[in-house]
Amino acid sequence: MTAHDPALQWPEDTQAADFVAARRLVRPLATLTVMTAVGALCVYVWFGPPRPPRFAALGSPGLAGIVSGSLLLAALGLAACLIVTRARHREIAPRDGLAAMMSLRTRARWPDILLILAFTFVAAGAVVADWPVPLVAPVHASPVAPHALSATTGFAMASASLLLAAPWLLAERYFSAVSAESLPEVEDLCRLLFLPVVFLGAEAVLQLAAALGFGPLPWARVALAALLLAICGELALRVLATCFLPPTDRAHSRAPIASVLAGTLRGRALSPASVAETVRSQFGMDFSRSWALHFMRAACLPVALLMLVFCWFLTGVTRVDLKQRGSYERFGVPVAMLQPGLHLLLPWPFGAVRLVDLGVIHAVPISYTDHGAVPMTADHATAEGAAPASANRLWDSDLPSDVAYIIASDDLDHQSFQTVTASVRVLFRIGLSDAAARTALYQEADPTALVHALAGRMLVQLFASRTLPNLLSGSQAVLAAEMQRRLQRALNSLNSGIEIVSVVVEAIHPPAGAAAAYRAVQAAQIEAATEIAAERGRAKTTASVARLNAHNAIDAATATATETVGKAEVDLTNITADDGPYRAAGRPFLLERYFSDLQSALHGVPLEIVDDRLSGASLPTIDLRPPGAATDGPRAFPYQRGGQQ
Repeated sequence: MTAHDPALQWPEDTQAADFVAARRLVRPLATLTVMTAVGALCVYVWFGPPRPPRFAALGSPGLAGIVSGSLLLAALGLAACLIVTRARHREIAPRDGLAAMMSLRTRARWPDILLILAFTFVAAGAVVADWPVPLVAPVHASPVAPHALSATTGFAMASASLLLAAPWLLAERYFSAVSAESLPEVEDLCRLLFLPVVFLGAEAVLQLAAALGFGPLPWARVALAALLLAICGELALRVLATCFLPPTDRAHSRAPIASVLAGTLRGRALSPASVAETVRSQFGMDFSRSWALHFMRAACLPVALLMLVFCWFLTGVTRVDLKQRGSYERFGVPVAMLQPGLHLLLPWPFGAVRLVDLGVIHAVPISYTDHGAVPMTADHATAEGAAPASANRLWDSDLPSDVAYIIASDDLDHQSFQTVTASVRVLFRIGLSDAAARTALYQEADPTALVHALAGRMLVQLFASRTLPNLLSGSQAVLAAEMQRRLQRALNSLNSGIEIVSVVVEAIHPPAGAAAAYRAVQAAQIEAATEIAAERGRAKTTASVARLNAHNAIDAATATATETVGKAEVDLTNITADDGPYRAAGRPFLLERYFSDLQSALHGVPLEIVDDRLSGASLPTIDLRPPGAATDGPRAFPYQRGGQQ
């Protein structure tokens, strides 16, 4: 080791002189640190989550967190440079030469570590506490001219943001003129000072976009907030990594405020010279002498032009899907209808292809939503599982596809109206012919909207001429066929090139709110009809029984009268027949009649002839006891006459 060894050389007086000259930076650093910290605090207090009522309408979600976070990072850089500058001035400025070299002590790094961690955590906390979310208008907001109020507020906030960014832009320009010998951290400090300028400028652009009607754009603020959190994380990781490095003396120590992301935002870190310098200093590779890089630089422009020309010619290669057709326009004039497949045409803008459907069937539910687009949930139903929600056709609950219509009513012979709910879906497609496809492409801006509007009007006309009983009892297929004819006729009159495939009437029923009342009315009607039918049956039964009894009574009376008349006629005949013989021979006729009547009365009766000429000794015995009584006991009159009993 010789005396010319750089390790044994004394430090030059110019370095100490530069450090002494940096004393004039202490006051600007301190002033800017206090001003930046106070500005961050004020912005967060005025526009942060606990916003005062007078500032509630001015701040957008995320604005306070992003602006105050960037100001805190700028204050971090200023405070770190202030601490390091004061340490260098205190230790090196009064001494020079060998005395200065011998008096250097190892600098403690914990103040910088605690300072940077505190600032980064506070900045990250401010961003997270005021995280950008979609803006929701308050309920009590005034409805008078909201667009004008938002535009005025947006322009005012954009102007305030640009005005607030001006001091830190001037500070960044001021420290850019400071030499690296006086303040080695000047490049890193300028990067952090440029953060408020970048984020305030971005906020001004977002406020202008909101004022012009583009909306609050919450995703842009989310990106800004995420970038700010990434810078905070990088600074925290870098300062924690210094704990594992060997300690340095106060003269050669640097404030750990370097940030690659902050340098990227400044723009200078992405220049080729900066990238080459970083690669050469960090990795020891010098690409300035590379032959390959020189060749690539020389051939880059021709190759790029060739690729651009090739890509331009590729715009003439067009692929038409199987479910599409293409109208080929040459110099803006349609000349052919291309079928599915690959086609080689003139490149853009000389040739263009406009695609149109080929056989694709579209379903348009007739509903109150835009163009009939009913939000449909994903159907994961299986054949063995439960039915999906879309299969629910019970009308006791409102469905997205149900539409209420006013129809005529003739209840109780009075003109009135009723409400009916229908779920109708129209299936259509672009005509299969080339002429229909060209007509639909160039004459219809939105076929779905056209079909939806016409179908809704046709449905209103059909329902207006029908009553609720006719709709509920009529055939839905007939109604669907009639609507399809009318809708196709209307589309043909407009020369739309649209073909109606089918009209599906899924359900027609009263409104869901009247389900219970309608079912109660139906039940009452059924019960009344049942009771009426039962009473009519009972009345018919009673009438039938009465008619039967009356018929039987009439028949019985008629029979009795007939028999009486017959008997009277017989008696009259007998009397008439007996009157002549009686007049001719009275007593013989009467005796003959007496004997005839006696013979008729005694017909079949055993007779005993009693002759009065019999003597008393030979008188017969007449037993007047009942038959069989003679054998039950002794004889009552045991007479023996002539040997006979």
